[in-house]
Amino acid sequence: MTEKERLDKIAELRSEMRSMIDLAGTEKRDLNEDEQTTFDKLDSEVRMHNNYFRATEIGRQEENVAIDIKEIFARNLADAIESGNKSTKIEIRTNIPINSADVADTIPVLYKDVLNALEPKLILNQVGVKMQSNVQGEPVWPTVGSVEAQILGENAELDDKSIDFSKISASPKRAGITLRLSRRAINQSNLNLYNIVVEKIADAIAMLLNKWLVSPAPIATGCKGVFAKDASAIIPMSKQPFLDEVVGLETTVLNSNVNGMKGLYVIGTAMRGRLKTKPIAPNHPAMVLVGNEMNGYPVVTSNLIPADYIGFGFFEYAVLSQFGNFSLIVDPYTLATKNEVRFTGNSEYDITVLRPEAFALGKVEVAPKIYSDKDALAFTTAKDVSVSKQIVVKGINLTEAIAAAKSGTNASMITLSSTSLAIDESGKVDTILTVTYTPTAAANHTATLKLTSAGADTVEIAITGVATA
Repeated sequence: MTEKERLDKIAELRSEMRSMIDLAGTEKRDLNEDEQTTFDKLDSEVRMHNNYFRATEIGRQEENVAIDIKEIFARNLADAIESGNKSTKIEIRTNIPINSADVADTIPVLYKDVLNALEPKLILNQVGVKMQSNVQGEPVWPTVGSVEAQILGENAELDDKSIDFSKISASPKRAGITLRLSRRAINQSNLNLYNIVVEKIADAIAMLLNKWLVSPAPIATGCKGVFAKDASAIIPMSKQPFLDEVVGLETTVLNSNVNGMKGLYVIGTAMRGRLKTKPIAPNHPAMVLVGNEMNGYPVVTSNLIPADYIGFGFFEYAVLSQFGNFSLIVDPYTLATKNEVRFTGNSEYDITVLRPEAFALGKVEVAPKIYSDKDALAFTTAKDVSVSKQIVVKGINLTEAIAAAKSGTNASMITLSSTSLAIDESGKVDTILTVTYTPTAAANHTATLKLTSAGADTVEIAITGVATA
């Protein structure tokens, strides 16, 4: 049995084991005696195959002490280019070859060397979240999130309070990588050529995955990162964000009942400059961003997130996976007129966001802006009985107070707690407006609440009321 056949067999066995567990879970029961026996046999066979790989790895390390894979790489690559074989494949191997004859006709790269070069470049790595590599089937979902305790009657059934992983799946996307090296570099680099190629591969993959992770918009069809939000979910921020706005991103996540240990802010270099020179309060010596920390969380600076954005999230709710093998083809022809050799690689990756609410995105607004946490209010009460609701009203970059005015057919039945919402010295408003509905007749009623300020778009909130006799 070849190593590939063993890997395929392990994937098949694990799939069968997972199916048994999923069936029992769907039926809300434990495995029965026959199922448990079968499960144990499958598990034993998986361990047998894994033991083979552990034993083989030890043997290979002992037998290959004298093998210099970098020398083999440089020699075989040079021979392939010299012979002009366009279809020469560079093997991305999991293990060191058994002997030199094993690599006589191939150009091997150890995938562990690529991973070792890649992982430090990943944003996720900076908060201790590792990429899962060579995934067969579904990734191993991490244990994340909080579980809510319940108080119920003695025989009442408990509700599942954990994340429903049965509804989460990874969808691998092919990622193509093209590297270009001059023939002179290939000739002059000699034994260092291996390190150059490995480093270039890692740089290309890291750039793509980091952009995928933090971009506010999908970088390709189906490639949504943690900050890919609908426009309505992006939080407006002042031109030079204040500490309370930075903290507000964390608050937005925590208010969604998300608890995490790997919190992180992501900003661009331009935003970093703004926050390093922004006092946490007027005339205060401390700045919003100090070193690489803000609001008690680490900060990653990357120009892969646009200059006017700040992202925050708990990154244990993001799973980065690489599926199957990685292939790299050497092409000495296409760029021959430029005296260059092209390397083209393909592999499959996916970023799975387990809980989108674990991530918040803020965007700097230059113009005056008013926004509210509600775009409609609906009341139900009896005739002549008042009922009230509250809305959060915020404003940034304002030059005058926000005026709150009611209008419409039944505006006389609406009372506002304030008709003028004052701005602070920074041109901001952050307050609560109470809207009271007092119907004078049993019927359906309508009105409109308008929020206005110079230079800002008017915000309209539809009000509906149903009054019973």
